[in-house]
Amino acid sequence: MNVAFISDLHLDVNRIDPALALGLFADAMKDQDIKALFLLGDTFNALEKTATFVQALDDKVGPDRDVFFLAGNHEMGSGESFEEVENFNDARYFHKKFLDIGSYRIIGHNGWYDYSMDKNQHFIEEILSFKKGYWYDRRIKQPMSDPERMALAIDEMKAMVKEAKEIGQKPIVLNHFSPLQDFVDLIPFRRTKMSILKSFLGSRILGEDFVKWGVEDSISGHLHLHPDKRQVAQISFYNVALGYNRKKIKEWVGSDFASEVLKRLLIIDL
Repeated sequence: MNVAFISDLHLDVNRIDPALALGLFADAMKDQDIKALFLLGDTFNALEKTATFVQALDDKVGPDRDVFFLAGNHEMGSGESFEEVENFNDARYFHKKFLDIGSYRIIGHNGWYDYSMDKNQHFIEEILSFKKGYWYDRRIKQPMSDPERMALAIDEMKAMVKEAKEIGQKPIVLNHFSPLQDFVDLIPFRRTKMSILKSFLGSRILGEDFVKWGVEDSISGHLHLHPDKRQVAQISFYNVALGYNRKKIKEWVGSDFASEVLKRLLIIDL
């Protein structure tokens, strides 16, 4: 059974006509016999817009195929409270949910960050000041600190992975934010002082926990890179982000949306 994954489409920022994107994904799912498609966050800069898009795509591909989504930081910045993001009422919202396919269990969690990717290169005060002054996530509402939010996320994922392992299912974990330090360290910061951005990209601790927990595959986005798969112990780590194609920020290989999506779309036969 073919299952596909992609993230960081940024359809609004990239000025992609949603109708064009709907047609592209519907055709790809039919042409490549994809039974389930997972969009791992940052599809739009609004949670409701992403939900509407996924609903339209789910309707378009018919009842024999499914489309699910996670929320990235760009969806989270559209005014919803922490509780609303955590408990968004949509059957296709895959946060803290799972899907069994044969001997595999696909587990979804938006994830977050705890500054561990920074590897203690900056003081907490510096990180908080940068986030408050410059980073997109300053608009995201939450009743706790970033490390506390990540610790909660880790506890939730640990419980879901444990449950899967107890019944003999092989866990595949989907996140928006990255759990792999090796991916983060590939980012070519033009200015050294901008390396503080690593603080907001994910959690190295989560990636290390995935190894301890016996996770089979980790699939994430958020990093607008196109790295090859990384194998760490038993885990295959994938990054499936598309990224921006704007005048000042060009992260695609070419300029054609369809060809870029098909290059980045990860398809796994389960």
